[in-house]
Amino acid sequence: MAFFDKMENYDRLLSKAVNNIHPLMVFCNLSNNFYQIISYSNTVLKDSIAYTGDFDSFILTIKESIINKDYSNLFTASFNRQKILERVVDNDSAITLQFPYLFSEGKEQWIELQMIFVGAEQDNVQAIMLGKNIDDEIRKKRETKRNKNFLEMLANEYSCVYYVNIDSEEFFTYNLSDRINNKIGDVIRSKVPFSKAAEIYADQCTLEEDKADFLNKVSPKYVAEQLSLKDRLIYRYRNESNQYCEMKCVKVGDWSAERTVVFGFAVKDAEIRKELKAQKELKAAKEKAEAANATKSEFLARMSHDIRTPINGVIGMAELASKNLNNPEKIGQCLNKITKAAFHLNLLVNDILDMSHIESNKLEIAHKPMNIYSLADGCLSIIEGQLINRDLKIITDFNDFKYPFLLGDELHLRQALVNILGNAVKFTPDGGKITFRIKELGTGYKTVTYRIEVEDTGIGMKANFLEHIWETFSQEDGGARSEYKGTGLGTAIAKSLIEMMGGTISVRSKLNEGSTFTIDMPFAIDDRTAAIRKKELKDENESDETLVGSRILLVEDNETNRLSAKELLEAEGATVTYAENGKVAVKLFTEAKENYYDAILMDIMMPVMNGIDATKAIRALNRSDAKNTPIIALTANAFEEDVRASIEAGMNAHLTKPLEISRVIKTLIRCMRQKSLKQAEELNKVISSVNNKDELTGVGNNNAFEEVKITLNNEIAKNPDIELGVLICDISDLKKINDKNGIEAGDNAIKTLCKFTCDTFKHSPVFRIEGGEFAVILQGIDFKNIAQLTENLEEKLKKLPADSVSFKAGIGFSSMTSGEKNIAQIIKKAEKAMTKNKKRR
Repeated sequence: MAFFDKMENYDRLLSKAVNNIHPLMVFCNLSNNFYQIISYSNTVLKDSIAYTGDFDSFILTIKESIINKDYSNLFTASFNRQKILERVVDNDSAITLQFPYLFSEGKEQWIELQMIFVGAEQDNVQAIMLGKNIDDEIRKKRETKRNKNFLEMLANEYSCVYYVNIDSEEFFTYNLSDRINNKIGDVIRSKVPFSKAAEIYADQCTLEEDKADFLNKVSPKYVAEQLSLKDRLIYRYRNESNQYCEMKCVKVGDWSAERTVVFGFAVKDAEIRKELKAQKELKAAKEKAEAANATKSEFLARMSHDIRTPINGVIGMAELASKNLNNPEKIGQCLNKITKAAFHLNLLVNDILDMSHIESNKLEIAHKPMNIYSLADGCLSIIEGQLINRDLKIITDFNDFKYPFLLGDELHLRQALVNILGNAVKFTPDGGKITFRIKELGTGYKTVTYRIEVEDTGIGMKANFLEHIWETFSQEDGGARSEYKGTGLGTAIAKSLIEMMGGTISVRSKLNEGSTFTIDMPFAIDDRTAAIRKKELKDENESDETLVGSRILLVEDNETNRLSAKELLEAEGATVTYAENGKVAVKLFTEAKENYYDAILMDIMMPVMNGIDATKAIRALNRSDAKNTPIIALTANAFEEDVRASIEAGMNAHLTKPLEISRVIKTLIRCMRQKSLKQAEELNKVISSVNNKDELTGVGNNNAFEEVKITLNNEIAKNPDIELGVLICDISDLKKINDKNGIEAGDNAIKTLCKFTCDTFKHSPVFRIEGGEFAVILQGIDFKNIAQLTENLEEKLKKLPADSVSFKAGIGFSSMTSGEKNIAQIIKKAEKAMTKNKKRR
């Protein structure tokens, strides 16, 4: 039942609320896991609380600001929806809880929340949650209680307690120990001034070497100076038995009226000696830290040797290769060793530089748009390079992500994850498996928390080493781990990066069974629209060309990679079809109509049929688009021989993972543009035997256009579903310009329109077909972007140069539709559209 649906419910709620005036009032339907704020105050809860939503998230969001662990647990237990539903049918008494709530850094205040049940039917439990800020009330009660119990607390802690007026030096005894009473009790109870009593106490009850200092610290002059700067004074000394004692002096009352203090004296020998021992241990810890720093220096000295070793190997192999230029096999062996040495060197240097950067606090965490699919894809792509010649299985376990678009630091998070994944690869013997999990853990106000887990069946770690795993330069000694070399910085870097981004990391491990690393990472949700992302990408590329309307065949065997690329490309306006291996890709391409796919993104390493063989098979097909459809390698294989193999197989470009969507889009547009140019070149071949240049404008003339129409009609006959368009531009007032301003002015207007048209449609043939009329044949990328390009042409016509001739122009476009059999029909429709759209600058 919706809130306030029934009047009697409305009255019942108000009657309950009238006697509980609170700034915060929230309606809750616990059965439906729903809440709605009725009245709100930022003195009770933070502004970030959502107006309405599910009750569980509401409680979780409040809990995140309860820093005290005990109160946090109590809050969770008190407002656990399931537990409330279980008990409310038999017990609908109100739930009240007071707890400290963190509004901002350093600002913690006391809040009271009370839940009053207004409907306890088993399937429809409703309640009103009332809240108020009770910080002043709590603090006043505490102050009153503190003042009331002040003397009692001093008497419990200190065996001797005295009230003293430091101006008149009058004092009286509140509490007196037996030891002091037996020694100087008569003197203390007499009417001597406080200074005199202190002298007698010092003579009989303090160690001789501490006497002078004691008299100074209890003198009214010293006490007045110290308490003018602070509220209390603590001093330690030794008594006549060489026991450590403590004196506490606290000012009380209104010092503007009377300067009164309370002195407390007590023997605290065991406590003080324990503190002295702790100080000694702290000094030892400092010395240990200095020793650790020395160890670090020793480590760096050792690393200088480890770094020189692969460098010397690279130099030696390079020299050996240069001496065997006529021996390809020997050169290949040398290059392989150089690659391995360089890879190892790169890992060593990167770890050292990264840790140095972090420790110097120079690392800046970004807050930029990112995608969880792209993050996972990038990590897997990098790790796949480490699996060459390894018998390891990587299992991905990803949920369907409700919020894939995030704001965060993808680069540094990927670095942290690659460190963890890299360790899993390194410490898992062949035949083992690594599981990479990502799931959405929960959401808050415009935030989402992801849990990322890396689980392996590797050699694991000893329990005593887990205490040191996050320390820099830590490496477990002995056993199988000793055969793995590295800096010992991977986990330390990962932990530092994750915590700098606001996340947490933990590890479970058992020797010879494996390890599991768990990362909980909060992100802000990037709720920008796809249109905004598209505009940003357009601005970044500084180009009017986009993927809108394009059809991409994505060939990728990894499901995560497919999901990532598909979502990112579709966000840019492309239609994506995917194939899980090369054989399926060849089948899809063969069965599609000609020129259906504008480009193919092809992975290299795939089961059944790899990307190289699939590309060769497509290029060998007997159809017009098999030769010129762009095929782009998108793979983790980045060596020069991999690039060469891709190009030799017939690919147009080679992109390495991890996927960078802006780079992929630029490459797709560039390759599709080349396809359009090839289509235009085919038409130019047809008209090469005729006079295909207009003397005035330098573009194809009407005779050439007639030849092209014949060729296009033949293509339409063979492929009725061909994507084809015609754009007509016309200077409608050309005769008026010639009569008024002369033939030269008319010619200049024609040349201006010609230039604008050719500059706009860069990948399509342009023809002058009559007077000031031009025709453009559109296929490929220009056809896909006709709306944007037409708008660009109209903008140019509106902003004619100041020294040019003003003229009226009409633009009309038409594309081939079902049932049309020749180019003339398309041209006729374009001319009709042109007459309806006359433009003037």
